[in-house]
Amino acid sequence: MFCCSRLTRLGERMVSMNSTLVETVSINYEDFNESFLTCGTCLCMYDGQEHTPKLLQCSHTVCLHCLTRIAASQTRDTGSFRCPICRELITIPRGGVSALPPSFLVNQLLDLMSRQRRELDSSTDCRSWFNNVIHDLLYTH
Repeated sequence: MFCCSRLTRLGERMVSMNSTLVETVSINYEDFNESFLTCGTCLCMYDGQEHTPKLLQCSHTVCLHCLTRIAASQTRDTGSFRCPICRELITIPRGGVSALPPSFLVNQLLDLMSRQRRELDSSTDCRSWFNNVIHDLLYTH
């Protein structure tokens, strides 16, 4: 009996935590794009071409365009440059900055946003579309 009542209380706390989480994850579309889908160096939105998101050893994400520019101006025989966000020394891989790993999280977010945009029809307003994106981020990954 003690075990069942304890599990019930734990379940009630988890439900409470889940509802709190959903209530606190309320951001607008522009804030979401600026925080997660925009290069912090050039402020351009990440894409699959020039502004491809690359993951640095310090775990920051910067677009390929910025990394190419930074590496060209900072490397000078050292084979490294400083992260534009935290200033940690980043070693350039053998294939250059384009050989840095992609930022899988940012790419997944871009794919999710793209898929959500395609699913958006004329009868759905932007607010409910954005809420669906947030819901998918929280509960499907």
